[in-house]
Formats: sequence, structure tokens, C-alpha cells
Amino acid sequence: MYKAVKHTRSLDLGSESDVAEYDGILNNPLCKIITERQVKKKICEFGEEGQLVGSEDRFILTVTYEEKEPV
Repeated sequence: MYKAVKHTRSLDLGSESDVAEYDGILNNPLCKIITERQVKKKICEFGEEGQLVGSEDRFILTVTYEEKEPV
């Protein structure tokens, strides 16, 4: 007998460890993905005088999934 437990994770798609965690969720036969939402986050770096020095776009994936756990 199993009980279903819902989990929500935010994963940075630029991070190898987060991508590996996402692959683990996808390949787990006891997990079922309910929703996925991808958001682009812009990280800006400013200099001492307030001018924009650099920026980087990061993609964050928020996954809600259901995992079957033995009772």
C-alpha cells in the first residue's frame, strides 16, 4: 500500500546538480509530475556609481510532483 505525497522544487537549469535532481524525478517510476513552470530570472550587477556592469539570465523551473511512498 502506498500513500501519495506532493512535493514542490525550484530548480536552476544552469546548475548541473539541479538538472541531475530533475532527471531523478523524471526517471523515478514512483513519481508523477503534476505541474511545471519555467521562469526567466535576470540577475544584474551594478558598479560603485550605480551603472550596470553586467547581467545574466537564469532559468528557474518549478516542479510540483506526486511521489508514492510505502505506508
